[in-house]
Formats: sequence, structure tokens, C-alpha cells
Amino acid sequence: MIGLALAMINGDNRVRSRTMTNECIDRLSRRRVMDLSAAELADAMNLCFEDYVIPFRLTPELADRRFRRDSLDGEASTVWRVGDDPAAVTLIARRGWTCRLAAMGVAKPFRRQGVGRFVMETCVNEARARSDRRFVLEVIEQNPAAIGLYEAVGFSKSRRLVGYQRSAGLGDPVALLSVDPSFVCRQVARHGPPDLPWELNAMSLGALGPPTRGFELAGVSWSLVTPVSHEKLILWTVLTLPANRRHGLGRRMIEGLQAEFPGHAIVTPVAVPDDLSPGFMREAGFEDMAISQFEMAMNLG
Repeated sequence: MIGLALAMINGDNRVRSRTMTNECIDRLSRRRVMDLSAAELADAMNLCFEDYVIPFRLTPELADRRFRRDSLDGEASTVWRVGDDPAAVTLIARRGWTCRLAAMGVAKPFRRQGVGRFVMETCVNEARARSDRRFVLEVIEQNPAAIGLYEAVGFSKSRRLVGYQRSAGLGDPVALLSVDPSFVCRQVARHGPPDLPWELNAMSLGALGPPTRGFELAGVSWSLVTPVSHEKLILWTVLTLPANRRHGLGRRMIEGLQAEFPGHAIVTPVAVPDDLSPGFMREAGFEDMAISQFEMAMNLG
């Protein structure tokens, strides 16, 4: 069995494993993401996610924005190399006692050589050494090989996450008030569902930054959106105060957003728990996306 019980990092920052004889793994070295530029990280990510299940292309600007939002720990995150070539990337985000695998990929020349298993076991061992108590990740449901890898190192499925999309239209004009996005995030923290996935919880939403916009309807309903092009609008949250739900305010908010951004398709991240208001989303004109995810977790003790 491949394991990492006695892996060591010696003075020249090269990883040597006493339990692994795989030549590729023995040649791995590592650089902390905090020591890399955004451009270097983006280049390594693009190599390690070549031919991924869904098309993936990261620019330095997107890398900086995304990982600032996700609370990336640059010291715990690693670009793994063989010589000068990126072999794998493991990005770790951290909040309190919980850490999250924000991304893990292996470059094509180094796949199917035990590298993925090795770097994941390293991440788990280092999380325990930091005294983290819980480790979470998301994985594409249609990627069985990745699911098998994560299960092999100790993760279990905790819930299924889905995404929704609504075709572009004109909507019905509604009197939406533009509000500070941080105000919407505070409402999510106070009145939103407990234990939202990492990408949709108030801390992540609060770090979105421009051009994200917040809207309010009737003083009791809010939304947070990011226009990413002239054709697509990301919907991060729609929230109505509990006492005012089931009166059509959520659907009116969606129609108002469509009128505010005519011609934009409205999409959610593929991060919505599949039992969180699926009826509302369909009544508001959304369809399920073809891609879905599992959230997986490991208790570290």
C-alpha cells in the first residue's frame, strides 16, 4: 500500500519517502505558494488542470481574486515540481479549525504514478500537524477517479452540490435598491441557512469585491450578483427574512435582476446543496446544470 507515514523534507527542500520507491515521487520537490507570483501560480495551475473534466484556464488576476476570496493559506499551499517542471498543485484554504482543499491537480506527464495519492496524504498529515480539526473539499460528481482518490485517503461524501442556470431574458422591472454588498453578507450570516458550503458562506461572499453588487427588495429580501461578461450574471445568494418567505419576494427579486441585467443568463456556482430550495429555483425559471459536485469531509480529531 502506498503511504506517507515517514515522509521527510530535508535541507534542500526535496521530499524523500521511506515507504515509497516510485522514482517520480522520490524526485518531487516543493515550493510554497506564498513564494510564487500570481503568474507563476496560474501557469502551474493551468498545466496541472490540462484536459480537466471541465475546461479550466486561470489568469494571474483571476488567481489573485479567487484565492483571496477563498482564504488561501500560501504557506500550506504547494506547487510540487520534478526538476523545473510543475508536477502537481495542492492549494489549502483555512478558517479557524477547518481547512479546505481549494484545488488539487497533477500535470499530465506525472499522472497515474502515485503523485496524487502522495500529495494528498501529505496534505492530510500536515493538517493534523497544524491541529486542524476538519478537512473539506469539493469534487466533480462526474469524476469517479478523483472521488476514489479522496476516499482512499480518508474523505467521505457529506452532501451533493448542484448549480442552476436561467436563460437570458428581459425580466419584469421591480424596484430594486442597490445596497452595499457587505450589508447583504451580514444578512446571510444572520439569517441564512446554517453550515453553507465554503464558497457560499458569508465570509467568502464578503471577499468577492468589485464588480459584485448587492440589491434589496422591500427591505426584507436581498441578493448578491457578479456580472462576469455582457452575457452572464453569477447569482451568489437570494435571501428573504424568514417571516416574509413564501410571498413571492424571491421570484420578484430574480425578475428584477433579469430586468437590471437584460440579455444576461443567470447562473449559480455549482455549490448549492441539492436540498436547499430546489422547488424555488425551478419556479423562478432555473434549470439544473449538467455538472454537480460532492462535498467531502474528514474529521481530523
